Amino acid sequence: MNKKSLPHIITAVSFVVFIVLGLASTATTSATSRKQPALDSATAYWQRGQENYKNGNFDLAVEDFTEVIRRSPNYAPVYNLRAWVYAYHLKTNFDQAIADADQALKLSPNEANYLDTRGWAYLGKGDYDRAIADFNEALRINPNLQASIEGLEKARQGQQQQSGQRLAQSATVQPAQATSQYWTGNGGRGMRLGILGRVHTT
Repeated sequence: MNKKSLPHIITAVSFVVFIVLGLASTATTSATSRKQPALDSATAYWQRGQENYKNGNFDLAVEDFTEVIRRSPNYAPVYNLRAWVYAYHLKTNFDQAIADADQALKLSPNEANYLDTRGWAYLGKGDYDRAIADFNEALRINPNLQASIEGLEKARQGQQQQSGQRLAQSATVQPAQATSQYWTGNGGRGMRLGILGRVHTT
């Protein structure tokens, strides 16, 4: 190795190390900046959670709402809003969203918004029957609840698609079963014709 080139190599390596460390430091600072300071009351967490929600910081809103629940476990609106964030915005953790909506309804029965929230959670899970039931009940209480009108339409569409898929699957499976029974039934003489063409419907 040319000794004259050694300082340049050392300089280049040092520069790369500096860049890597700088990026790591930036990433750490960014992650740290996402940490929220502790607050001293459920009310403060509730207010900050609503601000995070309005600003689209849904993960941070969930953190705040969870802390509100820990401090004030009998406050129905916070269960509902955390469920709504999960079901409608994040579209994840649907089982927790349903549990939250259940608790909100336990604390405040017959609240249309809470039924609507649970309907969206069921919709996200693909449980269209329960979603439709919740949206219908919400609209019985508040016929002008737009979210339930929208959700009901989506749930009915999902239900129709699901029924169509089941019918298509039955139409594929049943002939194969019928053929097997045709050749094996009644001594192999193919007398079991009653099942041919039968399609299971729901």
